[in-house]
Amino acid sequence: MGYRVVSSYERYRETYMADTSKITLDTFPFGYILEIEDGEVEISKLCDVLGLDKKNSYLLSCDDAYYDLCKKQGIKPKDHILFDDKEMPSIC
Repeated sequence: MGYRVVSSYERYRETYMADTSKITLDTFPFGYILEIEDGEVEISKLCDVLGLDKKNSYLLSCDDAYYDLCKKQGIKPKDHILFDDKEMPSIC
């Protein structure tokens, strides 16, 4: 069809359900991202159960998180985010 790859990223995803909440844990080459999808009240309750402080949450997408990490760590962002790339920024 004439498409060409302009960007890509590798990740592993685990998805869990807790009552009505959908919990997604993504492992990216630059770190882990946990996402909870549900209503505000349910998310707050689940954060309490898991011992998470919503004040420490990151509201941007995984792409935005990657670019933000690169900027903070002085790394030039790449179009292909791969596990075997030793120059990836790190959340930790």
